Amino acid sequence: QLVKIQLLSLINIKECPELVKLLEDGEELQDLLSLPPEDILLRWINYHMAKQGNPRRAKNFTSDLKDGEIYTFLLNSITPELAECDKDALM
Repeated sequence: QLVKIQLLSLINIKECPELVKLLEDGEELQDLLSLPPEDILLRWINYHMAKQGNPRRAKNFTSDLKDGEIYTFLLNSITPELAECDKDALM
């Protein structure tokens, strides 16, 4: 639990200026930053899912992530140079 608190405290515009990519249409940066860190992290995951062309979206950190598919697409999106993170294994 302490690790989670520490990691989630790093989700801010100073540490992660790329958060502006997560803004939805008509949304202001302050609206995004007022969300709980867990919601911002879910939005970040879903941003990468969309970037990969995957229609699946995470709504929670339990059942939506337990099969590993979202993790695989996420890792492929943020580290495409890693051959070990091959989406073909999911097919």
